[in-house]
Amino acid sequence: MKNTTGSLLIVDDEETMRRSLGEILRLEGYSIQLAASGEEACALILGERLSSSTQNATSLSYDLVILDLKMPGMDGLEVLEKITNPDFYTKQITHQKRLTRLPDVILLTAHGSLESAISAIRHGVVDFLQKPCSPQEIISTVAKCLDNRRIRIKRDETLRRLELRQKRNKNINAHQTADSLLNEMIAKIDISQPEDEKVIKFENIHLEVNKREITDHFNVVQLTLSETRFLQALMSRPGHVFTHKDLVRVVQGYEVESWEAPQILRPLVSRLRRKLSPLKLSPDLTSEPRTDSRSIASRLRNIRSTGYLIDVQER
Repeated sequence: MKNTTGSLLIVDDEETMRRSLGEILRLEGYSIQLAASGEEACALILGERLSSSTQNATSLSYDLVILDLKMPGMDGLEVLEKITNPDFYTKQITHQKRLTRLPDVILLTAHGSLESAISAIRHGVVDFLQKPCSPQEIISTVAKCLDNRRIRIKRDETLRRLELRQKRNKNINAHQTADSLLNEMIAKIDISQPEDEKVIKFENIHLEVNKREITDHFNVVQLTLSETRFLQALMSRPGHVFTHKDLVRVVQGYEVESWEAPQILRPLVSRLRRKLSPLKLSPDLTSEPRTDSRSIASRLRNIRSTGYLIDVQER
């Protein structure tokens, strides 16, 4: 079954041709908008109000523009040069988050020259229709161009995902890398317990690494692997400020830009503060902490624009 989804803008100063093309393609199921001049086409694309015929215009994202080459005023090549140039959309980008993709263009001509054809190709025309053209030729050309566009979009999206995955993974096992980085960072810390029973202590707070648990001897909190790695680093070196970037390497096992790291850590730290709030600091391990004792969460501090630490002093 053929795919006839797509938004089309038909630009031709000849009313009969413009309406005929629009009706043929509308019957095929496409969303159609018509423009009688190059100026009107540019206005429609940017959502401007150029005349009464565009008074309800809104900024649209067209998949395909069918563009007449010879028109009075702004001709087809001028329009083509504008709408295939990302700088033309500066006004649009100001009002929207981003321009996702430039429209493809089919050039419509009755007597195109070699010079104009070369110029059109340089500006990214994907196909040509020569007047007069049959309905079947119009339909098949549009369908082919939109199919090719969908293939390109899918290919580009796949490539983007692969590049993102490559950036994240760096062709290594993220978990193994995070563990090795963590071991390097706390290598100077003397942990007397054997590896399979590793416990890291801060006052009365004990982090049982392999069980992914943290306790004040009266309350126990279950942790995720990421939370465990984060606390293991900080509790192994109380008072030491770990940078955001180093902590992402420890927790996730991949490199990120310095500006990205705080954003990645923020939800993890917020979740940890809530989970750690029941765990109270107390010098006495034999009796339950007083209700007014401070939580270990109060020692988890953010050093602005730098990183995090477990503070050795109450503030």
